[in-house]
Amino acid sequence: MSLSPCPQNPSLPLSLSGELFGQLDLDLDSVPLENLADYSAVYYFLMLEDEPPTDAGNLEKVHRYLEAFHHLQSVRDWNRALKVLIATPDPRMEEELHNLLGIWGYSQQQAEIYQTLLYQVNAQCDTTCLNGLGHFCDTIADYDRAIEYHQPHLQLAREIGDSTSEWLALTGLGNACESKGQIESAIAPLREVRCEDWAMPTTFWGTLSKQFSSLSSVWRLLARRMISGECEMLGRA
Repeated sequence: MSLSPCPQNPSLPLSLSGELFGQLDLDLDSVPLENLADYSAVYYFLMLEDEPPTDAGNLEKVHRYLEAFHHLQSVRDWNRALKVLIATPDPRMEEELHNLLGIWGYSQQQAEIYQTLLYQVNAQCDTTCLNGLGHFCDTIADYDRAIEYHQPHLQLAREIGDSTSEWLALTGLGNACESKGQIESAIAPLREVRCEDWAMPTTFWGTLSKQFSSLSSVWRLLARRMISGECEMLGRA
């Protein structure tokens, strides 16, 4: 049986979750029999489950997406699971699902998802997971574990040449080290950055401040380095 995008009434516009199901390109005819129940559940939650009421809580609003993710996780269909996590269930916020969980304060659920997805898809996904896990450990004051996530994040970001991710890793690593009272350890990674790398575009600084607005301690470290004359290009667009 092949699934059409909207079997009940093709004249109705697809919901956002229905559009996502179409992007998953999932045909129940082609899935292994032992995985049919999980894939059928993905179809149900994204296509058939009733829309949440207007006064629903945040988790209830994205319940169908989270259920779809967990069923895809169950069959280790990591690429489709990732597509669910990067969906934007609330177009007013224009945030991906995994980011919404953190914004709404569900950091434990967010961390569990990152841990599940870590090292399952690709390097870019891994940097996001490592970043999120390190930040979660920062928030619960488990700074040793935070460093254990920030360090491989930094290494991986450099390996794939992702400068924005590298700076997020530096920020997280510096904050965790300073929180432990290890000021020199917090500054050390910054000494490896070339001065020209401070000339990041305005869009980068907006992204960084948005995700790490609470990590003011690291910005103080950066300012100290700039004031000391080690670098003069901070913030140049």
